[in-house]
Amino acid sequence: MKPSVRCLTSTLRIAVALLAAGGVTACAVVPALAQRIRNLAQRPTLVEYDPPALSVDTSPLEQVGCTLAEPWWTCPEGGPQDEWDCEVLQSVSPLLGGLDPAPLAACIVRGRDALPEGEYLYHTGCAYPAYIRYVVAENGSLRLVRNLEELRALAAPIETPEEALSYALASQGLSALYDLSVDPGFRYQTRQLQETHVETISEGYRVFLFNDYLCGCGPHTTFAVPVEVSRSGEVMRLEPQPLFQNPEYDGLCVD
Repeated sequence: MKPSVRCLTSTLRIAVALLAAGGVTACAVVPALAQRIRNLAQRPTLVEYDPPALSVDTSPLEQVGCTLAEPWWTCPEGGPQDEWDCEVLQSVSPLLGGLDPAPLAACIVRGRDALPEGEYLYHTGCAYPAYIRYVVAENGSLRLVRNLEELRALAAPIETPEEALSYALASQGLSALYDLSVDPGFRYQTRQLQETHVETISEGYRVFLFNDYLCGCGPHTTFAVPVEVSRSGEVMRLEPQPLFQNPEYDGLCVD
């Protein structure tokens, strides 16, 4: 049975009295204990989901001589990395395996304004962004997918929840999280914490993803970001919802 707020408040009073008797001032301990009580009282309900059993067949890359030392691919001179001016080729999540053809690797180009709008699907990072495109295998050869329009032409129609999950991840640069837990040390801004899952809606699918990037200075908030994917391949982010903050990152600044 979870402790009540009244019980926890009584515990706080007793703890402060004992610490004061031992020469520790209440001012030093009350804020931390009070915050912990607030965290316990506000702990959300966790709703868990199993990840789909997806995988990506990377044999087309291996057949042209590329080798993987996780997470980077190394290809022979003149191979895919050189052909498309990728600074690096990075392995992709198995969760992209719902697409056919599925992305085999991410072709990454780094640097502010390294690629113009419309020549990449999304970018990650902070002051020094990484622009993401994909290498796929189509009709026995490798090709580069540069933007959402090209990905949509390959992937649509989106006909299953697994396809919708892969499509949302490939196009938006958000995270799928299936291993969440309720940490009593975190600050929560929600009453229900749902892991990644896909809901069927009239227009297609709603995919529940997360934005957990750490840019700028703390406090850093993890957001839930619902993404609607239509059967024709249109994609739209809905309003992000703040979920939680890790106090250990309050003083962290990321450039």
